[in-house]
Amino acid sequence: LTAARAPRDGDKRRAPSASLMKKYQRLPKHLRLPRMEEWHFYNRERLQALEKKEEKLYLAHCKAHKPTSLELRDIQVLPEDEVAEKKALLAQGFGDWTRGQFSSFHRASAKYGRDAFAKIATECNRLEAEVSAYAAAFWSRGPSTFSAAEWDKIVKNIEKGERKLEEISRLTDSTRKFIGCFADPWEDLTFKYAGSASLGGGGDDANGFGIGRGGAYHEEEDRFLLCLADKHGFGNWEDVRLAIRGLDRFRFDYYLQSCNAETLGRRCESLMRLVEKELAERDKRDAAAAAAGAGADMEESLRAAAKATVAAAVAAQ
Repeated sequence: LTAARAPRDGDKRRAPSASLMKKYQRLPKHLRLPRMEEWHFYNRERLQALEKKEEKLYLAHCKAHKPTSLELRDIQVLPEDEVAEKKALLAQGFGDWTRGQFSSFHRASAKYGRDAFAKIATECNRLEAEVSAYAAAFWSRGPSTFSAAEWDKIVKNIEKGERKLEEISRLTDSTRKFIGCFADPWEDLTFKYAGSASLGGGGDDANGFGIGRGGAYHEEEDRFLLCLADKHGFGNWEDVRLAIRGLDRFRFDYYLQSCNAETLGRRCESLMRLVEKELAERDKRDAAAAAAGAGADMEESLRAAAKATVAAAVAAQ
């Protein structure tokens, strides 16, 4: 048997063994950075710089002091000001937002508008205040966080949706204004484009309704479709379809009864655009008439002034 070697004086000054240092290769869990994706909007550059410094200080501390597992639970190696900075930077991020919630956020921003936080929050399954804070970070940090191509794609999609919302608002306002011009629009409303064959084409059947018309609409149908679009709102075409089916007036209008919500929606949207066009033309005519009237009044005033001048000159002689 070999006798155990007696310890030497220099043993305690030896470098820590490889197995011992392996224990300290990774930062303790409370010092590690969370996963930082683009949509979390962390200041990754600064946080990673702090982490590098923290790793160096941590390894140096472990080599010098060989802390126990218990001591590692609460260890801090950065200076106090940088610990505070790291906490503040982490608090500025949105690490609990998932990729799915980020996708829902920018899709809902296109659907409802970037400032419709309540509706966006419903789509993202988040609180309105959380969405408001996230939107502020998205618009301020997004250009420097995402690649130029990805950011451009997201923003263009949102802007496209917002332009559509503006168009819908404009069509809705024009339709309401036009309908308001009639005492009883359900019976009296008419405009020169109503029932236009250019929107549908085709002829009537023996009863003046239904199959065989090739998509053409009667003036009465257009009148009710426009009024129903105003009543139920743009995009609620299924409600319009159900309302049509419930009207005795169109009980035997087989063509209209056979139209699905999408078909009726296209017709309603076409009518709303035509109403907008007719209002624009009417406003243009009114403006021209007003200008002509103002010109006539001015000419009459000049004539009266000229007559008065002549009369004054004659009186002076």
